[in-house]
Amino acid sequence: MNIILLGPPGAGKGTQASHICEKFNIPQISTGDMLASCSKCWYNYWDRSQKKLLTQAILFLMILSSALVKERIESPDCNNGYLLDGFPRTITQADCTEITRH
Repeated sequence: MNIILLGPPGAGKGTQASHICEKFNIPQISTGDMLASCSKCWYNYWDRSQKKLLTQAILFLMILSSALVKERIESPDCNNGYLLDGFPRTITQADCTEITRH
């Protein structure tokens, strides 16, 4: 079972996702969480003079989110399904990720 939750920030996608994933024993995939995890590590590591570069790097990672999701859904734990939390945000992201074909 593959599920996609769409909605604006703060709509409760993450809350509902955790309940659904627990019930069906499938992983929750959130590009927001993936990118936030990366940015927290980088933010603590880089000094203030490099924060602008960090912001640019995060924007670049957002562009690559389709590739990140595609790689993630090919993981063995997604064989029985997965839940996408807030992704895709555009038709282009959906086409690039090929989530409609899984």
